[in-house]
Amino acid sequence: IVYSLALLRQRDTSLLGPMCDHVPSRLGEFTPQGIANIVYGLALLRFHADGLMQAFCGAATPMLRSFKTQELSIMVYSCGLLGYKHKVFLEEVSLQSPGMLTDFTEQNISNLVHGLGLLEYRNDFLVQAVCEHTSPRLGGFTAQGLANTTHALGAMRVRGDRCALVP
Repeated sequence: IVYSLALLRQRDTSLLGPMCDHVPSRLGEFTPQGIANIVYGLALLRFHADGLMQAFCGAATPMLRSFKTQELSIMVYSCGLLGYKHKVFLEEVSLQSPGMLTDFTEQNISNLVHGLGLLEYRNDFLVQAVCEHTSPRLGGFTAQGLANTTHALGAMRVRGDRCALVP
């Protein structure tokens, strides 16, 4: 419902508010894709529901290995759009993502790094892995993806001597 409302650009608080109150009691029923879709929908609507974000990030953290790269990157990007920092979730993302980078598309990498940049969250292990993995793939990035990734690395204060992606 949330993602559909977001696609329609309908920020109906009379529906979103009660839904956000109801969903945490049913977290066990959600797949990684369901979690990512709701969080992304909230982000597109700029609907801040800290209790629901806390519940979803808390539920997603132990199951990150079962997330597809798109689901993982869109979760981080959505957290960034909402300005929502969940420390344990972000730490786990920083541990899991480097081992998944070969499966990330340029859009996934851009979303991941852009979300982290919006949150001004930096993990040196993840930054180094992204820089090493992404540098040889720059030809496959769109101009927008490259701009978003570079801007986000700059927001994380990554210097050019540490990453070939940053001037």
